[in-house]
Amino acid sequence: MGNGIKKYEDLKEEEKRLQLLLTSQKQFIRNDIGSIKQSLKPVQVGYSYAARLFSRGSRSPVLQLSSQIFTSIVLRMLVRKRIGWFKRRVLEIFIGNFFANTLKPVLNLLAYKILHKLRPVASQAPALKK
Repeated sequence: MGNGIKKYEDLKEEEKRLQLLLTSQKQFIRNDIGSIKQSLKPVQVGYSYAARLFSRGSRSPVLQLSSQIFTSIVLRMLVRKRIGWFKRRVLEIFIGNFFANTLKPVLNLLAYKILHKLRPVASQAPALKK
């Protein structure tokens, strides 16, 4: 803006200039937000990994029971009575969540293979007569 707005044409030119400035500023903001999101990706990955350690991996009772049994066996073999109850409980939580999260894909694959083998047999079974 040079000497000020004296005519209607000056006003229109200033409006166009400000609109262009606004669109360029919006684009800069979009680019900045994109770069912030990219720089926060490692934090997001770390947070999701930590969340998996502190939460139960699945709601399947069989998977939870098997991971608890496996965890207690591992702790009995490795740790014995050398640590206190608090450290033992924390280790049980971490190891149990780790096994629950790692066993879930394996059990899903196993269930898929079993169901895949049973489906052809079920489709070939004779229909019941009424």
